[in-house]
Amino acid sequence: MGEFRMCPSCSYQRGFHVYFREPEGGGVVVGLICPNCGQSYDLAWRPGDLVAPLTIQPGEVFPAK
Repeated sequence: MGEFRMCPSCSYQRGFHVYFREPEGGGVVVGLICPNCGQSYDLAWRPGDLVAPLTIQPGEVFPAK
């Protein structure tokens, strides 16, 4: 597969949002959410020790284009 950009559920073709979830047992799961239909995709991304436990800190605000 060269690219995963289109949502298999609704055929939206402009990419995905990313989500981070802390499963039972610890760690972090990284997945994708279609911004059009909301379908989520767990792609089995498990960064393990590369990502610290989830803490949410405000960061830079990016202006709309």
